[in-house]
Amino acid sequence: MRLIIGSIMHESNTFCQVKTGLSSFQEVQLFRGRQIMDYHMDRRTEIGGMLRVLNNKDIEIIPTISANALPSGKVTSETFEFFKKELIKNIKKTKVDGILLVLHGAMVTEEIDDPEGNLLEEINNIIGKNIYIGVTLDMHANVSDLMVRNAHFLIGYRTHPHIDQWEIGRKAADIMVSLIKEQIQPTMAMKKLPMILPAETCLEPRSRLLKEIDMLEKNDEVTSISFFIGYPWADVNVIGSSVVVITKNNLQLAQKEADELANLFWRLRENFPLKIVSIDDAINDALNTDGGPIVFCDMGDSLFAGASGDVNTVLAALIKRRVDNVVLAAMIDPEAIQKAIELGKGKKATLEIGGKLDRLNSSPLKVSGNIKLIVERSYFREDSTLSGYESNMGHLVVFKVNDIEIVLAERRGKVYSPTFLRNLGIEPEKKKIIVIKDGIGPILTYRSIAKKIIFVNTPGWSTQDFKSLEYNHIPRPIFPIDPVSI
Repeated sequence: MRLIIGSIMHESNTFCQVKTGLSSFQEVQLFRGRQIMDYHMDRRTEIGGMLRVLNNKDIEIIPTISANALPSGKVTSETFEFFKKELIKNIKKTKVDGILLVLHGAMVTEEIDDPEGNLLEEINNIIGKNIYIGVTLDMHANVSDLMVRNAHFLIGYRTHPHIDQWEIGRKAADIMVSLIKEQIQPTMAMKKLPMILPAETCLEPRSRLLKEIDMLEKNDEVTSISFFIGYPWADVNVIGSSVVVITKNNLQLAQKEADELANLFWRLRENFPLKIVSIDDAINDALNTDGGPIVFCDMGDSLFAGASGDVNTVLAALIKRRVDNVVLAAMIDPEAIQKAIELGKGKKATLEIGGKLDRLNSSPLKVSGNIKLIVERSYFREDSTLSGYESNMGHLVVFKVNDIEIVLAERRGKVYSPTFLRNLGIEPEKKKIIVIKDGIGPILTYRSIAKKIIFVNTPGWSTQDFKSLEYNHIPRPIFPIDPVSI
């Protein structure tokens, strides 16, 4: 048995003005051939899970490309075409039994709204329908009809924060091996729903859907069922939540189960949004709470939802309110960092912080303070629970304004665990307030030390107020922007 494996992962926020080029992938993950095996073999990634299943003498694994970049703006056409050609080049020259791909499902390029569907269609045109194609997707995938038509199975993560990539990779590999050995023709049905849900959602409605899926998957005819929250910050015609059901060549059953689970999904739609509060209410709550640390999640400027990471709304409010014993991680500002480097560690400085990338939602904030620390080169690996994400963030500066420590970063990175702060000599457990530019990641990473986690309603390219966004290409009507029923 011969199998191709490959990965092209990106979550594209079309409201973000920072384009995603090849360098963005090189800063996070870009491997070819044997490098893929060496990197993923012992990691809790999708490919790591696939390798655990496929690494035996009866299966030949042909690694192609493994590319991943942090969420940001549209992927440049040149970058996507480079990845596609690299993958297809390997497919054309190799006779295989199946292809396993790790995709995101919410990539958008400068020219294509549905690049994953485009990629799968082109692969199908080359190999024909007799070679199996299996795909893993993020829970935030905007699944399209084109994806469904050009793959034998699509399966998605079931956790958020995402910690089950390894298990989903294993499941995909198990399904692929079973299909090839038994020569089963799977059937896949999708039910798309006219709704945009927050990417950061409550646990209870997701748990309700998973309970239903566990029951439905007890049917031997059902191979896999996935639900997809979708990705809301993409102005594309494939946006929206969906359900995908795969059965053993039983289209009627697949569509029936997809329709029924989608109906439950729809009925739960009002239960998904998290409780988010204004910055003033968040500060009041923190000041009226004994002890700490209290984590503020800066929802509108989340680095991990494709926002700029340089909106200074929370920082400005904390300074205005003269709040003490605070750390903010991290503000993306290479210009401020360069000035700090020129002045040097220990010097007093006046810097203009933030408001340089996302000029719609903020403007530079002039503040005076002390340069506590300069890190010339940072390479940070996240906790293993988060699949070993790695970030090359360039220079870092800790700049102290009054009793607020601001971590400035040259480049965007995954910084939502206490480990990041401790590496900078900052003990998070001693802080009153920790501001993280993330969504619900701190629920996992800070749960052991946080007195309270507050989701703060802030402006930015990852705003939770969808009605404020200028959507021009999405299907209408759509919940919650329009009145709609199904």
